[in-house]
Amino acid sequence: MDGGISVENRSVLAGQAPVERICGNDNAVRVGLVSDQRDYAAAMAVRALVWLSEPGAKYATQFDENDYNSSHVLLWVGDEPVGTVRIRWFSEFARFERMAIRQGYRSFRIFRQLVGFAMDLCAAKGFKTVIGVARPPGDKFWKRYGGETLGEPMIYNGMVTVPMLYRIRRAANAAIAAGPDGVGDPLFEAAILAGEARLVQ
Repeated sequence: MDGGISVENRSVLAGQAPVERICGNDNAVRVGLVSDQRDYAAAMAVRALVWLSEPGAKYATQFDENDYNSSHVLLWVGDEPVGTVRIRWFSEFARFERMAIRQGYRSFRIFRQLVGFAMDLCAAKGFKTVIGVARPPGDKFWKRYGGETLGEPMIYNGMVTVPMLYRIRRAANAAIAAGPDGVGDPLFEAAILAGEARLVQ
């Protein structure tokens, strides 16, 4: 992704720690894939701070069994976790859910860095389509990022939301792009066995 984001590029074969993206000139913002209990707790805390403070919010609509069957991206500013998005994986598309950015940190720059990492992960795995719903005025961020609306606004979890779709134009991770034909190739096997965040180059 562009926009002043530098990527720490580590080889899948090197056995190094998962890739973490350092954003901005001061290196104060970082974004990566949740890979341990500490980061998972931080992602859930961000979501609780953002969504459970809404009028009429219900815990059961924000936290469910899919939290344990999904990937979670987490963005930090300094030592503070400030943004998260949940990714669920389906055959032909990925779905972004439960996106939350803490008040006081909401900007297109933060949105772009959080979503950019998530999109790059989807692209690396070979996905071409991401869907989700956005709550106005958040749909404006998605449109600025290149997303498009689908149909009319609807009620989702008691809130007015806009169905969104994003078409990924980035190339898949070269090793993963081989698909099942890559089985047995050392680069394919290394990519499959590596931590998922390492797929983002």
